[in-house]
Amino acid sequence: MMVPSWIMVMMFIILVALPMGITAFQQASQHSVANNANTAAVATKKAGGLAPTRALQVPQLRVTNEEHEDYGEAHPHGRTGINCPIHRRDMLFQTTGVASWAVWTALAFSQVPAVSAAQEVGLPPGAVVILGANGKTGSEVAEALAKQGRASVTLTRTGRDPFLTRQKLPYINFITHYPEPVSVTDLGAMKEAMDKLKPAAIVFCASASSNGGNAFAVDDQGVGNAAQVAKDANARFILVSALAVDRPNSKSFQMTNTLGGNFDGIMDAKLRGEERVRKTLKDYVIVRPGVLMGGKTTKLGATGVELNQGDYIGGGLSRDELAAVVVAALDSNIRGVTVEAYRKATRTKLQPDFPATSGNERTGATYTELFTTGGPLKVD
Repeated sequence: MMVPSWIMVMMFIILVALPMGITAFQQASQHSVANNANTAAVATKKAGGLAPTRALQVPQLRVTNEEHEDYGEAHPHGRTGINCPIHRRDMLFQTTGVASWAVWTALAFSQVPAVSAAQEVGLPPGAVVILGANGKTGSEVAEALAKQGRASVTLTRTGRDPFLTRQKLPYINFITHYPEPVSVTDLGAMKEAMDKLKPAAIVFCASASSNGGNAFAVDDQGVGNAAQVAKDANARFILVSALAVDRPNSKSFQMTNTLGGNFDGIMDAKLRGEERVRKTLKDYVIVRPGVLMGGKTTKLGATGVELNQGDYIGGGLSRDELAAVVVAALDSNIRGVTVEAYRKATRTKLQPDFPATSGNERTGATYTELFTTGGPLKVD
């Protein structure tokens, strides 16, 4: 809530300007009385001990060290001018000067244009909001954007800043953390955050966890919540899902779907989450990564990664490779598509009866070219 400028001015005058002015006046008065007495004593001494008749009519101007020495005394504090007599006119100038400075300062600050809530948390307009940024994939996406000099804001379920211990990263200034806890299972908290941040795009990297909610709360309903707030914010939406979600007969699906605990049924939940996105949005890309491998990208970079469609082919890739694919998806003009992503070297068919290639493979010299070369992608 913005405080009206006139209230800011009055508060500044009452709390700062007036006390400063009073203090200056009191100090000046004390100095003037003390030094007037000192000046009178000097004049009396010069007059032979007689009470002067005109000596006290010495003009009450500011007395310098040299003027003190003319009266036969050195300045009691050397050349600092601490106890120099001060005329009441000077006191008035000092007092009103302080008050004027305070008023003009308050007025200047009151004229500062109102900033959006996004600017209040350090988020430039049009930045990318990352949901589930406390996870490895989410933080990799933030880093991938930052390395390109692009702003992002991280949101986490706990409110914890995922980069709190990584403040020395050379690109850390491009990553802003939203300080309030935001769970994708809480539609109200999501709406409040997006109303403040007004993002140009939202990347969903959250998933079920031991403490953060089960698969159907996060990967199904949570995705639906995120899609809704993206629609309300008119923001582009990138969903990180999983390869093989619509191949229930594949080993990949069956093994992942029966992990138990909060992860039980996660492939079913992810597929339902995808459907929520397709029903809610038009401006989206769903990225289905293969098995997430440890380590960083290979020397091949983008040339070692392949995109596909149809959920026929699987494989694996590192999280930084996945993050690069996500950023490329953000930058593309493609809307309403679903792609699978993996390293070409790990390519394998998801089921024994599937062909070795789908005919939908896409490669490129850069991650951007994965989306822009090889003909149009199939729209969902």
